[in-house]
Amino acid sequence: MKSKLHSDGNSLRKISRRLAAATLFAGCAMLAFGCGQYQAGTPTVPGSPAAAVSFCQNSQAGCAPNGSFQVSGTRTMNVVIEWQNLTVGAHSQKVTFVLPSGDEYQAFEQSFEVPDGTSGSVTTTQSLQVAGTWIAQRQLTGMWQVNFFLDGAPMGTQSVQLTQ
Repeated sequence: MKSKLHSDGNSLRKISRRLAAATLFAGCAMLAFGCGQYQAGTPTVPGSPAAAVSFCQNSQAGCAPNGSFQVSGTRTMNVVIEWQNLTVGAHSQKVTFVLPSGDEYQAFEQSFEVPDGTSGSVTTTQSLQVAGTWIAQRQLTGMWQVNFFLDGAPMGTQSVQLTQ
């Protein structure tokens, strides 16, 4: 009788762990795919730089944001970063794309200027070519991480799903 209870207790623990893992996965998936946009996760001090990030298939203003892209149907994935509360002058932005394995796939850096007399808001777009690259050839699908930096300081990370 002891061994049966012990066995049933282990089974209940296994089921409980699987249920907890499934619940956690579902919650993460809802966050990742909810709206395709991300507001920098760390609470910002009023007046400090902040960013809103979205992913689109084209570079036109007002493109519909998306959190998941099919490799076979995507020519280019664009990361649109809406910077706010920036000081006047020159700034640099770095965007890195990280494979589901955790290895960095590609990094891009660009400089931009915030003109005097403006609100300190700038929108940048960084494109990642998908069609005709290793991404498409090797079907590098799964949950990718996109890290973004301002003037060398990390500002946040956003996930985006690439599917077959």
